[in-house]
Amino acid sequence: MSLKEKLIIGGREKIKLTQVSRNRVYARIDTGAKSSSVHCTKFWLEKKHGKEILYAAILNKNHLMEFHAFTIKKIKSSNGISEKRYIVVLDVEIGGHTFRTEFTLSNRKKMQNPVLLGRKFLRGHFVVDVARKNILSGKHL
Repeated sequence: MSLKEKLIIGGREKIKLTQVSRNRVYARIDTGAKSSSVHCTKFWLEKKHGKEILYAAILNKNHLMEFHAFTIKKIKSSNGISEKRYIVVLDVEIGGHTFRTEFTLSNRKKMQNPVLLGRKFLRGHFVVDVARKNILSGKHL
């Protein structure tokens, strides 16, 4: 995709995680972060029919999500501490466009935004103008 075809995105945008909620939430756009993450404080594994299933309450929703496909990776946070995190795939709707991407489940309660979108999400689709916000989502609030 050429630079002319890429979408311009702000440093902060309203997005919708379509499998999680009908409501939009703020996401921080972070070119310094490799992966994306979503707020989740309650999650656990259960075995069903011999397979592990991940249950997670994403964005503090009462509705539990069930993931049959997930991975676990060691992630190094911005403070340099490594931890194992569950990774799930979710659809992100922004500015009338939908993209599928991986999210690590992490406690973002102390962060200003419940979602962080990193380079893996941005690569190939977006150019970031950090001085602005709601460039794409402002048209579709």
